[in-house]
Parts: sequence; C-alpha cells; structure tokens
Amino acid sequence: VEHGVQVARSYGLTTERDLTLFVIHMVSINPEFHRQPHIYGILRDPALLPPERRDKLLTDVSDEEWNEAANMTDPDRYWSQILPPVS
Repeated sequence: VEHGVQVARSYGLTTERDLTLFVIHMVSINPEFHRQPHIYGILRDPALLPPERRDKLLTDVSDEEWNEAANMTDPDRYWSQILPPVS
C-alpha cells in the first residue's frame, strides 16, 4: 500500500479517495496500469485537478485501453521486485 500511495502521489493525488482508488487499480488491474498512454496522459494533465483526473479515468478510458493497462507488466514479477521477501 505504501508503494502504491507513493506512485499515486507522484501524479499529484493527495486525497484519501484518490489514493485509495489508485492503489486499488494497481492491485486489481495491474501495478503499472498508469503507464498505459491514455491513462498516463490523464494523470499528467496539468489542466485537470486531481478529482477531475479520477473522474476522467472512470469515464474517458475505453475498455480496450483498460485491457491494455491490465497487460502492462507481469504483476507477480513487479510485486516481487517491490516487496521484501516473506520469511
């Protein structure tokens, strides 16, 4: 969760709602969903306030783009590089 919050904050997201939604997307869609070009563009759009970015993710991203986001990386490999080994 801490890692996901850090990534979300790198996009200027700060509210509990925005941070939670971003982390949920990382876990349920793909940890690198935010690298999909259209999604990345929304998250980096300086003309949009963070709540507007959140709303655009829910309304302006096509199913095809979400499917592309779901395949950005191998989630198991990603998390194994981020998380410390469980002993």
